[in-house]
Amino acid sequence: MNKTFKRVLCLVLSICAVLSLTACGGGGSRRPGPNKGGETKVEAVTFPLEEPMEFTFMIQGVKSASFDEQIANNALIKKLEKETNVHIDWQFVGNDTTKLNLLMSSGDYGDVIWGGPILNSVTASKYIAAGKIQELTPYMTEELMPEFMADLAENPDMMCMITASDGKAYCLPKITGLEGQYLESPIWINKKWLDNLGLQIPTTTNELIEVLKAFRDRDPNGNGLPDEIPYIACTDHAQGNLEPLAGIFGIATKDGANDAFVQVVDGKVTFAPLNEGYKDYIKFMRTLYTENLLWSEAFVASSATYSAKLTSSTPLVGMFTLNNPLETDYVDDYVCILPPKAEGYEPCWYFHPAINGSKNQFYVTDKCENVSVLMAYMDRFFNLENSLLCDFGALEEGRFVMQDGKYTVVEMDSVEATKLGREHPTFTSLTGNSIRSFTAKDYATVLNLSPEERVKQDCYILYADIVNKEIWPRPYYAPEVCNEADLYVTDINLAVTQRRGSWITGRADVDADWDKFISDLDRCGLQAYLVILQDAYDAYLAGNKQ
Repeated sequence: MNKTFKRVLCLVLSICAVLSLTACGGGGSRRPGPNKGGETKVEAVTFPLEEPMEFTFMIQGVKSASFDEQIANNALIKKLEKETNVHIDWQFVGNDTTKLNLLMSSGDYGDVIWGGPILNSVTASKYIAAGKIQELTPYMTEELMPEFMADLAENPDMMCMITASDGKAYCLPKITGLEGQYLESPIWINKKWLDNLGLQIPTTTNELIEVLKAFRDRDPNGNGLPDEIPYIACTDHAQGNLEPLAGIFGIATKDGANDAFVQVVDGKVTFAPLNEGYKDYIKFMRTLYTENLLWSEAFVASSATYSAKLTSSTPLVGMFTLNNPLETDYVDDYVCILPPKAEGYEPCWYFHPAINGSKNQFYVTDKCENVSVLMAYMDRFFNLENSLLCDFGALEEGRFVMQDGKYTVVEMDSVEATKLGREHPTFTSLTGNSIRSFTAKDYATVLNLSPEERVKQDCYILYADIVNKEIWPRPYYAPEVCNEADLYVTDINLAVTQRRGSWITGRADVDADWDKFISDLDRCGLQAYLVILQDAYDAYLAGNKQ
């Protein structure tokens, strides 16, 4: 079976699957949702309800033996149940989308898809197209959701982030208005090693290479062993991957289904591996690899192994990219530096779009009948007091205090934090990447930055002039193309990552292989895929102008 035939067959099967979802939900009995057969009816809600009401939240992960007891005793849940008379039943669906997809196909699923990476924009677009996810826009009113609407007034761009190509909102966001949280991968270098060797912070790529060679050869950690890793990166790590240094060559992008090596330039969605500078980035990384300056396990190690190297009892790493150094006894040895200058290029650094709201956190399925009650309940997660309960637990639990009229996170060592987490787990630690709201105004007026947040914010201030101003917003796809887009991104990402590995490790030469690379991308449907991406981005921009 040739590749073209397989792609066509996969596309047909995917379309058939969506049609079957839309038609009958896999044959299961279906309750009519509020968006079925007419205009959405938004009802006034008064809490506490006279009679208790229950909703089923589908959540990523595997249920622990202690979960039921811990969630029942959680400060936030106890408070919300008392105030509203609403109870949440948590249905765990595993660590990937397999079980969720089976449930959604069978028709036997809950009211809400909850939290974090269980869905990305591509998968969510499929469920929207299949009619499995309800529109939430009509419920976003001052009367029903006053807390959310106040946050939206502060950051109108947030609405565009959660709006699909049809102009309707289908999810609720997690809000963090601190820029430093979303500068994912600034460069950190071991300043103590530089001082030990009498070296300066590198300001050009040539200087960086010489510094990394000194880290490799001159025993900067002083243990007499050749165990130093001059620069560590890992393809398995979201922030410590290979893409950040592409920013030295003006390329701000990431791989993965959400970003897919996309970069927006002057309103045009471009495919970053075809942009000017990508070849030079590859050649630079090739030099680092062949000179044993880049970690030899970059392409094969897990993110856990990567983190273990960064937290070894003996400092092993000279340079890395993360939003902040991991906690060690020598954490203060590292300083954040601006990207070294590459001749002929201006740096451009990746900035995560969730600064305008992290979407894909909360979806309401077509099984939910009482959406007005559910949305009024969820509005309470956008209240500052409840957001603090969400992430830090109750004030008396000791994770934060009131200091000079501001909420301040309490510094504690890992032993204290672990003990507290075991005795009083937070709602976020129990349920994952949950909805809550800390806005830019909150940080400016009532939230003191924690030491970790201050480090991240200082890095952002350093990088502010070089972050990508045209953020790729990870938009939703139109219903008619979402399955096609999913197939394209799989094949195209594979073509790029395989070539990237071959070129950097020297199994192939980027110049000799370039024309075949371009033709392979075309065979994978790159041009059609870029049209889909541009249409999705244009729809996002249109929403911004409304």
